[in-house]
Amino acid sequence: MQSALGDHTAALAAYRKLLALRPDGPSWHALVARELATIGGHRDEALVEYEEAVALEENVGWRAGTFKSYNSYRQSIGLAEMTLPEIVASRNARFRQAVGTPAEQQARVEVLIADAERLAAKRNFSDATALLRDAIALAPDRADLYEKMADWNNHSNERIALLREAVGVEPTPARWARLGKEQLANFDYDGAIDSYRKASEMDPASAQGHADLASGYMMARRSKEAMGEYEHALDLDPSSDANWYSYNRLRAEAGLPQALSPKEQQAAAARAAAAPVATKPAEDRDAQAVQALVDSGLKILGLAPSPAPAAAAAPACVLASNAAQREIENWDAAARRDHGSALRGSHVGDVCGDMRALYSHRRLLAESFQRLETAVTNCPALGASANELAAIARRGYAAQLAALAEIKREFGAPCQILAQ
Repeated sequence: MQSALGDHTAALAAYRKLLALRPDGPSWHALVARELATIGGHRDEALVEYEEAVALEENVGWRAGTFKSYNSYRQSIGLAEMTLPEIVASRNARFRQAVGTPAEQQARVEVLIADAERLAAKRNFSDATALLRDAIALAPDRADLYEKMADWNNHSNERIALLREAVGVEPTPARWARLGKEQLANFDYDGAIDSYRKASEMDPASAQGHADLASGYMMARRSKEAMGEYEHALDLDPSSDANWYSYNRLRAEAGLPQALSPKEQQAAAARAAAAPVATKPAEDRDAQAVQALVDSGLKILGLAPSPAPAAAAAPACVLASNAAQREIENWDAAARRDHGSALRGSHVGDVCGDMRALYSHRRLLAESFQRLETAVTNCPALGASANELAAIARRGYAAQLAALAEIKREFGAPCQILAQ
C-alpha cells in the first residue's frame, strides 16, 4: 500500500521487517530489491536481494518474473544480463564465502540438513526445501541432497530436474531408475526409456533393470523391444510372476503362443503325473499297433510318419477375451498397490508420484475393459457368457472413468494430473 502511494522508504522498512521474520521467503527478497532499485543509491544491496529471490524461488513461473525484473534492473544500471545458472552460482559463491572455511561449511551443511528434516517431519516442506538449497550451495557434490529435495517437491517437472541434477553429480543405477520412474509417471516415455537404459547399462546383470526398461518400451507401444528386455529379465530371474505376465501379454498381442514359467511348467508336469491313465478298448490298441508298424516302415523308406491331426485353435475372439481379462487383473493389482503406497506416503512427493502412477494404471485398466467388451461382442464361441462378460466390461469401464475423475478432482492441481 505504501509503495503504491509513492512512499517507497516506508514500504522498504515494512518489507525488511517481513523479511526478518521470513528470511527464506523469496517474495520478500524480491519486494525489498524492487524498493531498493526504485529509491536508488543501493545498487549492490538490490542486486543481492534480487539474486536471493531468484535462487530461493521454487515455482518456475514466479521465478521467471523475478528473473526478468532482475535483468531489467541490471540493464538500467549498465550491467550485462545474467543467465539463471549464473545468478544462482553468484548467490551460492557469496553464501559460501559468508559461511567461512571448508570445515565450517561442512559443519553448516549437517546443521542445515538436520533442521530441514525437522521441518519436513512437520510437513513444512517449503522451508525445509529452502534450507536444503543452502546446503547444496555449500556442498553441490552431494547427490543425496538433490534427491531429498525431490522427495519434498510436489511439482513433477521440478522433481525431474532435481533428479537429473542427482544423476549428473553421482550417477548410479538406482538414481537413473528413479528418474525413469518419475518420467514414466509423467508420461515422458522417451525420457524414461533413456534413463532406464542407462541404469541397465550400468548394471546389466540386474533383472529389475531390464524389466524397468521393458516397462518403458511397453508404455511407449514398442512391443518388440519390450519383449526382448523381458526375455533378458526372465533369463536373469525366471521367478518373477509379474514379468512373466507382462511378457505373455506382449506375446498374445503379437499372436504368439503363451510361454510357461518354470512354476507353470512344474504345475503342468504335476497335473500330468497325477492324471489317471485312460484304458482303451482292444480295437483302439490294435489300431495304435498298426499305426506304429506303418510309421516304422515309413522311417525305413526315408519317409516321415503321418502327422497327428492338429488340435483346433481357439477362436481369435476367445484369445482376445482371455488376454483382456489378464490385463485387467494385472492393472487392477498395480492400481491397488499404488493406492496403498499413497496412503503410506510420508512426503508430498511420495503421495503425488503414487497418485500419478495410480491415474496411469486406472487409465490402462479402463482401456482393458474396453478391449474386453470389443472381444466378447459377437463371439459365438463364448456362448451365454459373452453377454455377462460384456456387462462386466461396461460396468468396469464406467467405474474407472469415475475413479479417474475423482483422482483429478482431489489431486489434479497439487499433483499436476489435470493436464495428463
